[in-house]
Parts: sequence; C-alpha cells; structure tokens
Amino acid sequence: MMNTNNTYFENLYRIGCEYEAARAERQARKQQIIDTLGWESDELKAWYEEDKAAKFPFEQGACKAYRAWKSSISRQEDEVEVDDFLWEKEVGEFVDTLRQAEIATFVYTNQSTAVMENLHQFAAAGCNTTLFLCLFGSYIITQDGAEGQFLPLLFLYPCQRLFYTKLSRGCLTALIPQTSPKTL
Repeated sequence: MMNTNNTYFENLYRIGCEYEAARAERQARKQQIIDTLGWESDELKAWYEEDKAAKFPFEQGACKAYRAWKSSISRQEDEVEVDDFLWEKEVGEFVDTLRQAEIATFVYTNQSTAVMENLHQFAAAGCNTTLFLCLFGSYIITQDGAEGQFLPLLFLYPCQRLFYTKLSRGCLTALIPQTSPKTL
C-alpha cells in the first residue's frame, strides 16, 4: 500500500488551507467595508485590487496531482491513480509535483478521447510508458500482441525497470522487481 504520510503533499494541503483562511478573512473584510463605507468607497476599490492579486498558490497541475494522491489514499490503492484528463498547460506541473512528492509511478486510467494526447504530453515531460495497452472493447492487446481481459492503461515516469501486479480495482500497477516478472 502507498505511504499515506507524504510530507510534500501535506505541505501543499497546509498552504492551501492557509490560502483559504486568508480568502475567507478577505471576504469578511469586504463585507465590513461595504457595510461601513459603502460600495463606492476607495477602500473597496483597494480591496478588489488586493483580492485580484491574491492568486491561489498552486496551478491546476499540482492540484490534480494532490487530488489523485488523496483519492488513491482514500481508496487504499497501491499506486497513485490518475483518472482526470490533464490539459497541456497542466502536464508539466503535474509531473513535477509527483516527482517532488517522490512518487515514482502512477497509473493513468483516464478514458476520454484525448488519452493519446496526454500520453504524448507525459512523454514530453520526461515520462515513459512501461506497459502500453491498446483498448478494444472489453479486451486489451499489448505491445507483443497478446490478448487479455480489459485493464486500464498504465503510465510511468522514469525509474528502474518494473514488473507488474494487479490492483484490487483491476488496474495494473508497477513494482520495483525483486525476482522475475509476474504474469498478467
């Protein structure tokens, strides 16, 4: 099972909570300004400028990495499962966030029509595919042409040579080998 105590993600969560507390405080201050000085006050105009400058501390790529990790923890999975589509501008930060969190692998299970687009973007961000599965109905055809039951796609970024084992949800995951590959 995956480590549930990840210092990097716990720090992201803490920073996000601090931002939300500051945002709530700004909203309360806005209402106080409106109630005491009115809608046309210079203080309210300054508040709008301050609020506009108070940008959320993370981009969407980092947020999606955190949500994937947190969801995988709550489902008690062995690997981080990514079932969310990533826009091109999110992929680099997503991969960097996983690396900074010292997560060496993730299982990519998105089923949108743009899966291949994400795979190319992952590759451009320095990821590699340890096992590529072409999905045809309820069967898969692997790179060596073997057929089997439907399994979602596994995508990994650079690490040691890996072997596979099944997860409880039917996804394939990768483990650093101790002996020889397990059969699919």
